[in-house]
Amino acid sequence: MEHISRVNVVPCTESKYLRPFRVFYTQNGVNKSWDFMKTHDSVMILIYNTSSRCFVFVKQFRPAVYMREMESHKNASAVAKKSCSASCADGCPFSELAENSGTSRASWKPSSPGVTLELCAGILDKDLCAMETASEEVLEECGYAVPAKALRRIACFRGGVGVSGGCMTMFYAEVTDSMRVPGAGGGCADEGEYIIPVDVPVAQAASLLDDRESDDHLCGGPFIAISLRGYKISWNV
Repeated sequence: MEHISRVNVVPCTESKYLRPFRVFYTQNGVNKSWDFMKTHDSVMILIYNTSSRCFVFVKQFRPAVYMREMESHKNASAVAKKSCSASCADGCPFSELAENSGTSRASWKPSSPGVTLELCAGILDKDLCAMETASEEVLEECGYAVPAKALRRIACFRGGVGVSGGCMTMFYAEVTDSMRVPGAGGGCADEGEYIIPVDVPVAQAASLLDDRESDDHLCGGPFIAISLRGYKISWNV
């Protein structure tokens, strides 16, 4: 995917996507506190193409995953030392960034540590309901025109329960090759998104769980998709 360069980390003092809070409470007579983030609720969509008999996943670069992978590998990589900022320099786990891998260049690609394979998804940040948001995301990310009313709601659950507790609604969408919209897909260019739709044959999906050679990080959504095979939904393999 795209080349990642000029990485710099600074304190996040303001964001339209998340806000940190600390809650104090008493549980069974014991005073406690917990730090959490207020984030947008979200949707994710399990897409099945009945023409090709494939799941439609998406591949994209995730900065948060990239930074955690960089942190994990910095001791084994050639480290390029950088300061976050005066207020972040002391004790910041990301103050050293491995932009070059030295002798391990072949196995440490520019963006691969942050590339994920996941379900089509999006946050509820517009004046749309979850189903309408899901329909919009399918078109923007994967290029299929799926009316909101054609989506099937699978479940609604809480994610990141130790950090955000946000509500995520999962939908199922069946598509055909005829539903592709020319020029659509790949994410919203106006927002700088760069997303690659990936067709995975249902018969091969389970092998993703055992693929330790892939550079892509398999996120929770595809795990759910694979687990749902044969449950309430007929994949017609």
